[in-house]
Amino acid sequence: MQKRSTVTLILLSISLWVCPVIYAASIPANMGVPKADGVKITITKVFVEGNRWAEQVSVIAFGPLSRELVSGDQGQYRSLIQQEPYYFAIDIGLTHKGGANINQINIGYQEGNKPAGQKHGLGWKTTATFIKMTVDKDKNETQVLLPQQKKLLKDLKAEAAVIPLSDIQGGWLRIYLGLVSKDPKANPPDPAEAEVFSSIDMAGDYSGNIMITSS
Repeated sequence: MQKRSTVTLILLSISLWVCPVIYAASIPANMGVPKADGVKITITKVFVEGNRWAEQVSVIAFGPLSRELVSGDQGQYRSLIQQEPYYFAIDIGLTHKGGANINQINIGYQEGNKPAGQKHGLGWKTTATFIKMTVDKDKNETQVLLPQQKKLLKDLKAEAAVIPLSDIQGGWLRIYLGLVSKDPKANPPDPAEAEVFSSIDMAGDYSGNIMITSS
């Protein structure tokens, strides 16, 4: 049995204008820990400046974008950026409702709409970074980059990212989702094929769907 949840990813209005055993005395009391049978998703908007966590959302929306001159591989070109840069943290926890057991989490992507005449859609311009999160007794969080590291959404179309539960044992899966920036200080760096939104891109709406499934 496969449990499925879908997160809708939408880029709105791009404008080119602007879980022991316990013993009590001599009486054993066994507490069985149930196996995971599904996933629970929480999405939070995070502003880059000050790493400020904002509201939880159900739809991921970037934009509108404004122009900025940046230096690229081919010299100076115009990049479209967010007026107040932000990204999204998708926290994926496990549920224990007595259903079929699961062994892995699968992350896939389906390209949606793009303006007429536009060559590449949102999948070329948005990345997903895969992190194992843990928290200690003092509520200090630790992040560990998973083997999948950072991928363009387009690369999750033909073959979904597979996260074995063993990779996130003792913690949970977090995916950071953000627009490509080509920032040379980014760690991990953006994939080689990544594209920023620039003045050569058509004005209009870009969309896509992230499919988060368990199996």
